[in-house]
Amino acid sequence: MTLCYLAILHGWRSRTVRQGGLAAPLPPPDDLRFSDEDAVEGVYVATTTAYDWLDRIAVHGLGVRSRAVVVVADDGIAILRKAAPSFFVPAEELLAVRTAQGIAGKVAVETAGLVVFTWQHDGHRFDTGFRPRHRADIERLTLMAGELAMSLPDDDEDDDHGPLQLPANHGSGDER
Repeated sequence: MTLCYLAILHGWRSRTVRQGGLAAPLPPPDDLRFSDEDAVEGVYVATTTAYDWLDRIAVHGLGVRSRAVVVVADDGIAILRKAAPSFFVPAEELLAVRTAQGIAGKVAVETAGLVVFTWQHDGHRFDTGFRPRHRADIERLTLMAGELAMSLPDDDEDDDHGPLQLPANHGSGDER
């Protein structure tokens, strides 16, 4: 049993060394204001490399499961954790929101029991899993955060890609 525990500890330490170059996420803003309607209680499950639900991020406390409150504010999402570091994902770094059955460290009984936030920070993409305390909050949190992820900045000065262009045969019935 001791040998098994030591092997797990060695693996976790190796992971933290390997991920040591990852920048710490931003802390929640000091002036964060929210109402009870903007907050959802639950369990922070883990943060992983985006779309790789088994590659848990071990640095900066992101691999530690904890009770938490997720707040969807106008400028981003705050994950306020108990007994672990809280962090903030600015709206411009939030890429997508979806539901899933599992992420490293937790597999939910129901198919869509976790809310997963996909975000980027310092050139890396992450998935953060959160299990709301009440089932009804899954859809509410997914919709609130999804609206934030889909919101575009008002100024398009930095957008050098131009408008979305569809292929010439899109919708013509000629696709084969």
